[in-house]
Amino acid sequence: MLGVDEITVRRDLRGATNVAPSKVEGRDGRSYPATRPKATPSIVVGSSRDEARALKALDTLGDEAPGRLLQLGRAETKAREASLARYRARGSPTEKNG
Repeated sequence: MLGVDEITVRRDLRGATNVAPSKVEGRDGRSYPATRPKATPSIVVGSSRDEARALKALDTLGDEAPGRLLQLGRAETKAREASLARYRARGSPTEKNG
């Protein structure tokens, strides 16, 4: 015994994959997307100054912004971390000798 379920072996032999389908059919017979769309990130602010800070943080985060409600301070922290990670990924400039 290899410790593998029989159904796993059958699926492997059939060539089944673990890729989720793009659409699923509901009990009502209608077709629906298999995944939920990504939620829009939100930041609740109380002033126009905070609104500008929130927009700047969301702009910096881009697609890395989590799809949920964030506090302004946490969004700014995540934006700084994302910016630093991008900077480090580019690599540091080489030093010149002489």
